[in-house]
Amino acid sequence: MVLLPPGLDPAQNLRINTYFMTPAEGLEAEALAEETTVKWRAGLLDVEIAQP
Repeated sequence: MVLLPPGLDPAQNLRINTYFMTPAEGLEAEALAEETTVKWRAGLLDVEIAQP
């Protein structure tokens, strides 16, 4: 998952590249990203945001 800079994504949602996924896989991945974003904002994930 990636977190785009605020200039590119003001909403600051976690994203997954779904380019090479089937439509069903892409929908599942996007749902996972939404669920993970909620957990991340609530402080429930032990993650590190790395600078590119």
